[in-house]
Amino acid sequence: MAEMTDVDKKATAEHLAFLKKAKRVSFEVKPLDDETDMADLEKQVRAIEMPGLLWGDAQLVPVAFSIKKLQIAAIIDKDLVSTGVLEEAISGLEDVVQSVNVIDLICL
Repeated sequence: MAEMTDVDKKATAEHLAFLKKAKRVSFEVKPLDDETDMADLEKQVRAIEMPGLLWGDAQLVPVAFSIKKLQIAAIIDKDLVSTGVLEEAISGLEDVVQSVNVIDLICL
């Protein structure tokens, strides 16, 4: 096994420090109505940027009839991003979002 360089050691230490402060949060985002473009909704949610936020996987989940909701995950640095602030930012997309809920929160 090759020996780790100083750069590798620093990167590993930074990664471990981040993981100690990181949380994985999943949101359920309900569209404004059944005519909401869900691809555009996801694009607008992912356009929300702040230090300590990394968007993850997303999926559309059927709700009723032809309506689907967006479930999207994010990795957040708990020292820089609160779930409440992020939830408010998503809710602020009033032209496409009806409601937002945190569906799970996992400390990494």
